[in-house]
Amino acid sequence: MEQKHNVTLDPPIQNLHGSMYFDGKIYGCTDGGNETYASIVEIDVKNNFSVKYLVNNWFGHPFAGFNDLFVDKNSNIW
Repeated sequence: MEQKHNVTLDPPIQNLHGSMYFDGKIYGCTDGGNETYASIVEIDVKNNFSVKYLVNNWFGHPFAGFNDLFVDKNSNIW
């Protein structure tokens, strides 16, 4: 029998995809939605799945959306 686990993110994330696990955290990109902009987020799985928005605009201009990302060994996000 398959077990299902519900996770509540704080704050919630809209349209998350293009995610990867790195150094105890999940990094993901979103298209935004429900009054949020497209963003790159960090989800701390060891701290009640708390969410930190890393970037959601460029000099005040909102992003249209992201499709994928990669975190290298030096913690740079591409």
